[in-house]
Amino acid sequence: MNQAERLLWVALISALVALGVSVFVVVRRPDPFDPITYQPQRIERVNEDSGQVVVPTVHGFAGIPAIRLDDTVPATGVRCNKADVSVEVTSALFWERVDVPGTRINVFRFLPGLIDPGCVPLRFENPIPDDVAVRVKDRPQQWRIAGLVTPTDPNGVTEPWLTESFWLVP
Repeated sequence: MNQAERLLWVALISALVALGVSVFVVVRRPDPFDPITYQPQRIERVNEDSGQVVVPTVHGFAGIPAIRLDDTVPATGVRCNKADVSVEVTSALFWERVDVPGTRINVFRFLPGLIDPGCVPLRFENPIPDDVAVRVKDRPQQWRIAGLVTPTDPNGVTEPWLTESFWLVP
């Protein structure tokens, strides 16, 4: 093999290697960005002074928490950001009927927020949306509150969360 042929082979192999690297770079997807996690949220109130946990009840309803329509729905949980930096997110919150699946009431969508690194306990007193109260006014129903949190990073992975089921009682 003469020098011209060797140069031709080297050029051909170099071109194939460059093409392979280019294809790999174009085809390779970036790693997903999945720093946010939630523990299941419980329907309960925590007394600020004593630390005592109280599950709301209504006489005649057992097994899962029960809340009257003129009350709020208390929820506790833990949210974690595993990243070393604060993460910009958008959030959605909705109420889902449990005893007859398919009913979903949107409370908000695309609410921006910032989640700092680490884990934090969460405590909420959720007002019952009018669209839910109208459905419950005649008879008790089982509901849960759910949401989605999505990092605004282009590779951000949506993290769902939800409360345990509870009765809403007129």
